[in-house]
Amino acid sequence: SNDGATWTLLTQGGTTFADAQVRQLLATSSGLVAWGSVGQPVCSGSGEGQTCGPLPEMLWTSPDGSTWTRIADSSMFTGATISAVTIGQEGLVAVEDTGWDKPAIWLSDTGAAWRTTSLPTSTFAHGHFYNVRAIGSGYVLAGSVGGQAPISGGVAAPSTGTAAAWWSPDGLTWTKATLQGSGGA
Repeated sequence: SNDGATWTLLTQGGTTFADAQVRQLLATSSGLVAWGSVGQPVCSGSGEGQTCGPLPEMLWTSPDGSTWTRIADSSMFTGATISAVTIGQEGLVAVEDTGWDKPAIWLSDTGAAWRTTSLPTSTFAHGHFYNVRAIGSGYVLAGSVGGQAPISGGVAAPSTGTAAAWWSPDGLTWTKATLQGSGGA
């Protein structure tokens, strides 16, 4: 849409969006980045004891909103879940986890190629990420620490974690913030 009132449905041939669910879209200096999932989760067991991994994550890039390309290498997102992506002066930052108590941060210059960052345990122990935003001096990351893992069927237990936030000037080096007050995530 050029005006937000009249829209044209785009059809992508091949496998670009086959079996995909796009969750979010972000404008960059070189076009657009979208992220979501492709395919189905891998499950094991049956009945009440069944456990399923996350949906396979995928990112797409577009120079103009009409032509889209899946990122070439999504292997660093295997077993991961992406909750948020932002763009700042240092590039794109994606956050979430690769399992309970396994927070993860990925970086990209353009959205086409991504790299995983190393997170020091001393800064991110028992961390869970919910959102990330770019600010004038870097990035702010919101989440929680502690809490209980989801129980059977992926149902979340009542939150026993506490709110947490982190700050970074470049997406690589993070400092845990001191938050006032107490309570849940």
